[in-house]
Amino acid sequence: MMNQINEEEFFKLLVNKIPALRENINDWEYDESFFKMERFADYTKEQIKSENIMELRKCFDFLESKIDTLNSLLINALNVSYCESLLLGGLGDKIEQVIALMGPKLIAIYKDYEKYYNELRKNK
Repeated sequence: MMNQINEEEFFKLLVNKIPALRENINDWEYDESFFKMERFADYTKEQIKSENIMELRKCFDFLESKIDTLNSLLINALNVSYCESLLLGGLGDKIEQVIALMGPKLIAIYKDYEKYYNELRKNK
């Protein structure tokens, strides 16, 4: 298993990889990882809606390369803030095309969260 990275390091690496996120990410305090991850999801959805495939791939490739190093808080933020935002983000019929651009680790996390979410809705 690779060494885990903490929240501060993850978001530092993220803004280095995707400088357009710097302002949105740096507006939040160190311990507000869920809000930061949601800003990243918002940025990702912007790329989907504008069909900016190169930038979208950059988002997904970054996550794919970091999934094995995320600590439990970041994994939780990835599920609750990132995947849920994509799932409920009004992407409609684009979501299947989007999933096809994800790496296998991110697809697994997204699909697991989607299944979990659908089970919750079914049991209400």
